[in-house]
Amino acid sequence: MRKSIANSPLATFIIILLICPVSFFILNACRKMNKPDDDGRNQLITRFKFFRISPNTNTLVKAISESIKQQDKQRGFVPELASTAGYPVWDKAFVATNTLSATQRITGGGTEMGELVYIPFVRDHFHLYATMAKKRMQY
Repeated sequence: MRKSIANSPLATFIIILLICPVSFFILNACRKMNKPDDDGRNQLITRFKFFRISPNTNTLVKAISESIKQQDKQRGFVPELASTAGYPVWDKAFVATNTLSATQRITGGGTEMGELVYIPFVRDHFHLYATMAKKRMQY
């Protein structure tokens, strides 16, 4: 009987050594590589979605949005914030006003006057994920 070379342990070992690197290169070649342009474009889209404000939004909320936009120009934190907390729903923001009563004004007791703004953050447009609160004081 003739012995086949494919049945030897050395041939099996060599075949395994050849198949593993080839399959590794094929799997890595099929992956999509992120291009630097895609990253910049994604950040622009994220910022556009983050600062999209409807016309009927409260003026105080619009001012807060502009303040955050200026801070983002300096620090560039909006893409990371949007990925962790979601996107703000500016037109659903709740503005609570804190006023002092006449007795509190005379006696000097109570808290300061001001407005407290709650801005909801959502990820999938259905579920509230986070809330940002901003207090504006009036003296």
